[in-house]
Amino acid sequence: MISVLEWGDRVASLTMLSTPNRGTSLADIAARVLPGFAEEIIDLILNLFNMDWDGIYQLSHEYVEGVFNPAVPDDPGVAYFSFHGNGGELHLILWPTFVVLRAVEGCNDGVIGCDSTRWGRDMGELPVDHWGIVGMIAGHLAFDHLAFYRDWAANLRTMGY
Repeated sequence: MISVLEWGDRVASLTMLSTPNRGTSLADIAARVLPGFAEEIIDLILNLFNMDWDGIYQLSHEYVEGVFNPAVPDDPGVAYFSFHGNGGELHLILWPTFVVLRAVEGCNDGVIGCDSTRWGRDMGELPVDHWGIVGMIAGHLAFDHLAFYRDWAANLRTMGY
């Protein structure tokens, strides 16, 4: 909306939470290792989460850096901020992907490597996994995503946004 629809004059800032701004190795691995029969099974599983296989490719480093980012440039009039989870609190289901990403990218939230999430002004790490940072598993983790959002909104207001 900001750059493609040219709404930069209506948006003061954009805050990204564990956003794959440069892609994720999980998508790269899935695109190379799982095509064919496994792709159909994974697509069925992804459909349970309102996702599909095409969305996986669109999270690859190749697509994000080669297609999406060039097509969606930052608006110089908008402030960009980013936060990322570091997997400090990690849901059991994300342990396997966390371990794989740690071997490939180092710091990660179980889905996205920390380096990929940094965009604009990097505001640092939060001690939580990819799901917890947006409250998908609210109540499971000690991380209070709603308090974080309130505090960040107050900080933006203090900064003049």
